[in-house]
Amino acid sequence: MTPLRRLRIRKGLTLHQASEAIGIDYSGLLRIERGERWPRKETAKKIVEYFNNEISEEEIFWPEKYIN
Repeated sequence: MTPLRRLRIRKGLTLHQASEAIGIDYSGLLRIERGERWPRKETAKKIVEYFNNEISEEEIFWPEKYIN
């Protein structure tokens, strides 16, 4: 499980809730969570800000380093 997905679930958020709050498309967030797509730098910053720095841009861009 990627760090982004783990954090979202820990916070009790659905994918729809998180994508709406962050301001990105549901399917885009899904692909980012799965590690199938890399976000633009601005999108990664939005994700980090939304989760109050509980996740880093590095964890978003290179989730395979943090999968357990």
